[in-house]
Amino acid sequence: MDKKIILFFIIVVVFFYFQKRNKSSFESKFVGNILVMACHIKKEYSTDIINNNLQMIGNDGINLIIVVYSTEKDVKFNKDLVTNVPIVYIHDNENKYYDFYKYKLAYNYIKKNNLTFDWVFVTNDSIIISNNVSWMLPKIINSGKDYIGILEVSEKIYPDNPYKRHYQSWWLNFKPNAFEYWMNNIKFNKSYKEISNIINDYEIDLSNDMINKFNSTSLFPLTTQFDGNIFLNDEMYYDYFYNKNFKFVKVKFVKPELVPENLKPLFN
Repeated sequence: MDKKIILFFIIVVVFFYFQKRNKSSFESKFVGNILVMACHIKKEYSTDIINNNLQMIGNDGINLIIVVYSTEKDVKFNKDLVTNVPIVYIHDNENKYYDFYKYKLAYNYIKKNNLTFDWVFVTNDSIIISNNVSWMLPKIINSGKDYIGILEVSEKIYPDNPYKRHYQSWWLNFKPNAFEYWMNNIKFNKSYKEISNIINDYEIDLSNDMINKFNSTSLFPLTTQFDGNIFLNDEMYYDYFYNKNFKFVKVKFVKPELVPENLKPLFN
């Protein structure tokens, strides 16, 4: 066979091989529902809180877990989370801009790997789930909404600001369009070294904006004109919600009597 013909066939084969490979690299992969867990591991906490929360949430409706973690100096993160769901671990070696940066790292992973999804649930280790809340994910998934919070509150950070409705950021839930909008509106600069600026811009203002822009709801909506953070400002209101199946305890303001038995040694 003529060498030119052989060379031509080789070029054609190589061309179609790379065409196919490039096409496959840009094809999206549907993964169902994604749970993103942001955590900063301290020596005294290890991964106990994360494991506890995973067990309380359950596996129903979760197809992939992305754990974005940072650690205190000299603390090793043990990848020993107890779940039957596939887990991707991402190390946040900068630990800056609090949990919002970790959520951004998860978003970057999703985009880089061309993952498509039905829901993204984002949560962090600032809360302890004190009882089974497996009823929540089916309710979120079947809600017909685009943006869902667990707890709706009315807060302000700075005295001159008005109180605004928003969903607290320790657990938020997004359909793809809402997640994309959320991530595109989270940008970081030097002012965000102060957590108050982060909370004001991305927990209060951005959430309030999204409540008005998207088909949204919360599982525990505001039922009074109470202004403030129920974990900090109103024990009666917190107890009211807790008795209505709100099984969340804030780590920084923990109520020891509500913490699961296996975690109580962490707070003694």
